[in-house]
Amino acid sequence: MSSDNPTTHQLPKIEFSISDLNPGSPSWDLVRGDVVTALEEYGCFEAVCDQLVDGELHTSLFRAVKELFDLPEETKRGFTDPKRPYQGYVASLPFAPGYQAMGIGGALDSPAIQNFTGLMWPDGNAKFREIAQSYSSKAAELGKMVMRMILEGLQLPVEKYREDLIENTSHLLRMTKYEAPKKGGTREVSGISHNDTGFVTVLRQDGSVNGLEIKAKDGQWIRATPSASSFIVMLGDAIHGWSNGRLYSPVHRVVMSGTRARYSFILFSAMKGVIRCPGELVDEQHPLLFKPFEEIDLVRLIRVLETEEGWESESTLRARYLV
Repeated sequence: MSSDNPTTHQLPKIEFSISDLNPGSPSWDLVRGDVVTALEEYGCFEAVCDQLVDGELHTSLFRAVKELFDLPEETKRGFTDPKRPYQGYVASLPFAPGYQAMGIGGALDSPAIQNFTGLMWPDGNAKFREIAQSYSSKAAELGKMVMRMILEGLQLPVEKYREDLIENTSHLLRMTKYEAPKKGGTREVSGISHNDTGFVTVLRQDGSVNGLEIKAKDGQWIRATPSASSFIVMLGDAIHGWSNGRLYSPVHRVVMSGTRARYSFILFSAMKGVIRCPGELVDEQHPLLFKPFEEIDLVRLIRVLETEEGWESESTLRARYLV
């Protein structure tokens, strides 16, 4: 039975700050085993990565995102992307009144962040651009490492799938702000419990304000409390479908308390085009679970299921694409 109170579950914490963490090394094999086990059981883990983001960059990240959301509302609303739901500036959602987000598609493509920065600051803001580009590239580096470990852990030929799943994925950078509850001393669920739609999500939040909770398979909620040197790595519905259900895509939510806003930087990755389960993952013991689909179709379906009942009852993938 589902409970609204976080329990004694703990999110797996995996150390990536290892000097010889290279494919084929004993350290790599050990970490890979921990990663695949965590993603099969929880679909999520905390990755400790001192070498990717130091304390100075971490501080700069959240100083920059606060500066962004402090811009005039008219300026923020100038950033729109009507072709893709939840990209551009998103705010004033009926189910998340205290939520704001900026979603930059093609975040690893050189003009994307530069164009966004020019729109928000016509006179220029090189510092913000450099910080956002640096975070995106470092988060993508971690995501690619995790994806390679997944391929190896599922005993799939890396070279066969490298291009589609590691080198040629699309990326969305989303910066978010969650307002503190209006009534002090209360716990407030901000938004709707949901699954991500893509492959690998890499999240970094201001460690002084937590709030992310992940739903375990037994229905209990796990509070994520990452350190300033950690990322949260989470899987979405697309990789759950691609893996024929072997990797878990967790429902998650944000629960706010206290008097301070919560900020985060999130990099989402997704496979381009039609997503099909590899033939190597289908056999008599593991019959095919999902029809071919595209990640954008899952995003669009969210617009149809934009109620708590619709999102909570089942993922968009399971709602439409079960065989």
